[in-house]
Amino acid sequence: MASFEHLRQFWYRQMTIAAISLIATVLVVLLVPGAIEGIPQTGFEALSGGLATLLGLTFTAFSILTTFMPGLRRDFVRSQTFAVMGVTFVLTMAAQMAGLSVAAICFVFYRKPVLGILSPPTVFLALFSIGLMAELISYMFSLFEMARQSASE
Repeated sequence: MASFEHLRQFWYRQMTIAAISLIATVLVVLLVPGAIEGIPQTGFEALSGGLATLLGLTFTAFSILTTFMPGLRRDFVRSQTFAVMGVTFVLTMAAQMAGLSVAAICFVFYRKPVLGILSPPTVFLALFSIGLMAELISYMFSLFEMARQSASE
């Protein structure tokens, strides 16, 4: 089992993104009761479309990453840091797929009791996906810089 130090070293940003997303969702649910359930049906449709777009962009970014892999240092590609980047891509796509699916269910079952149960997780998954996308953008800039430095050597 991984130690806390290992988790903190490699997964600190992702855990922070999850915590911030959870806190934001809980604050909205507690401070503005009914706000999430009051999202119009077209809001869930738009959220579903937005998450589908993010999923496509994430997959495209992952494809770009694999294009740059031959230009990256071999020791970095074999490192735990690079493995965490890859898992973050998969985690992001999983969160986006889950958010897309739950938003679609909320759209279909609008004004049904299931909406009160599924709408907060939909908002959490949307916030979590956006946060992970920001992290992936940071990774991509680092990898582009690394590939550029390798090419100039």
